[in-house]
Amino acid sequence: MWYVGIQRHPGFGLVLALGLGGTWLELFGDVSFRLLPASRGDLEEMIEEPACRPKLCRGFRTLAPVNRDDLVDYLERVASMAIRTPGLEEMNLNPVAMHRGRWAAADARLVLTDHGNGD
Repeated sequence: MWYVGIQRHPGFGLVLALGLGGTWLELFGDVSFRLLPASRGDLEEMIEEPACRPKLCRGFRTLAPVNRDDLVDYLERVASMAIRTPGLEEMNLNPVAMHRGRWAAADARLVLTDHGNGD
């Protein structure tokens, strides 16, 4: 289970976060970050950084193994949506897991402003 987040930083713009999700996010803070837009290579590197990655990618307890390319595809879609959404200040998807062949977020929180693209 993963955490995927977007936050608009005043000096850097949109930042994508990926890490260990669920309540473990608050306990361990095992998260990697990339500025958007990010290349596919950047996202592939991002997946390698969290310490939880080996267990989550191989599968752990009731969690199925994660296909690395599927996760990168999902991150690309989230990043693309964030870039195309005027006024997006923050988005938190937690936890995110593969369910019936698709990525699904159990909880989502979006913060939007009416200030256009926020830049």
